[in-house]
Amino acid sequence: MALAPAGIPRIEQVHLGLPGILLITGMSLVCGVLCGVGSALAVPPAHLLLGSRTTAALRRRLRSALVVAQVAVSVVLLAGAGLLLRTLRNIENIPLGMNTSRVVTADVTLGRRSYVGPGEAAQCFDRLESRLSALPGVAGVAVSDSLPPTGAEHSMPFFVMHPEGHPPFEKGTGGMVAWRAVTPGYLKILDIPIIAGRGFTESDRGSKANVIILSKKLADRLFPAEIPVGRRVQFTPPPGPWYDVVGIAGNVKNAGLMQEADPEYYLVRKNAPDLGLPRVPDLQRHAFFLVQSPLGASGVAEMVRGAVASVDSTLPAKISTLDARVDRLRDRPRFDAVLTGLFAILGLLLAGIGLFGLVSYSVARRTHEIGIRMALGAEKGDVLTMVLGQGLKLALIGVAIGIAGALALTRFIVSLLYGVKPTDPLTFIAVSLILIGVALAACFVPARRAAKVDPMVALRYE
Repeated sequence: MALAPAGIPRIEQVHLGLPGILLITGMSLVCGVLCGVGSALAVPPAHLLLGSRTTAALRRRLRSALVVAQVAVSVVLLAGAGLLLRTLRNIENIPLGMNTSRVVTADVTLGRRSYVGPGEAAQCFDRLESRLSALPGVAGVAVSDSLPPTGAEHSMPFFVMHPEGHPPFEKGTGGMVAWRAVTPGYLKILDIPIIAGRGFTESDRGSKANVIILSKKLADRLFPAEIPVGRRVQFTPPPGPWYDVVGIAGNVKNAGLMQEADPEYYLVRKNAPDLGLPRVPDLQRHAFFLVQSPLGASGVAEMVRGAVASVDSTLPAKISTLDARVDRLRDRPRFDAVLTGLFAILGLLLAGIGLFGLVSYSVARRTHEIGIRMALGAEKGDVLTMVLGQGLKLALIGVAIGIAGALALTRFIVSLLYGVKPTDPLTFIAVSLILIGVALAACFVPARRAAKVDPMVALRYE
């Protein structure tokens, strides 16, 4: 529960109550009874009951089968944990198309009953932008209506975009296109590269001209095999104004970490009462402020909070860092990997205990035999190899069965994986080596004890 991220349905209702405790206790008692009478259930034919060796062999096979099953289950759990851990590593290293470090964000929303006059909301945001820019140690300030990579708050159908010199797109084609209204410092603060053309300038905010920056992915779709810079785009229907394409920006993860970069375009937030933005409900009353500073995030956050209060002490603001916003998207994959990893470690521990117990019991039962072997010339190394081989054989059988089971079951977690296949050979090889290593470690102590058996004492052992 302490590790669970937000967003898991009904997670707050999870608890260990009396029904759960009774169920766990009952299952444990049932397992104990089944293991206690398990050998009695395997009844040999009547004519074989005359010799005790047959019954002992049946019990030995049953014990071995249980250990093999433990190893096989451990392989399945370790394989799942390994795939999820590799997924987490891949997510940690996903290129976002931007630099989120050293950026503090302030989410500001104006109340519906305040700043109701024409341009009052825009003036409030302008004052706050100026206050933030004047803070000591601040390298840059930008304003946007939304932030990646948590998904764009605004989007429109692709087919409503009409590129100059091309026929209109067929209705219902192309999916959705994200868009953001930003000030000129936005692309620079996030280090989003301008591939062609230029970024926004302060003169664009006061100009009556309509300018637009396209992401590389959107530009390739609107103007295939053409140079988009200098061309124009119109939004229909109804026919709106033409927007001059002044630049092409790099693709950014704006729909989440594990999704492909969406096509996107940027508009400039103008110095106008309506900020020069489309008529979207409450768009003019909400803004994200991005503050870039080499100073510590906590200190910058306090300065940002003070700047907001100096503009309007009643104005609520959610202060965070862009790195923290990105890291929250990794909470669920991290939770999945940790939870599965904990179960895999428990399974590995049980498999090791099972092998240790079985081999130790076998050594105790074969003490007389080991003494005879050593009296007839067997070396300690021969005894060590014999005992280790017994445990290793069971481990290899369990690993083989477990790999087959894992190959069949890991396909059910394919939706949780990123950058790794459910049949990833590297993961399965690593899991196999871990299980074999644990098996050898579990068998080494009883094998070493067997190699130290005194032949004379063992010959009298019964």
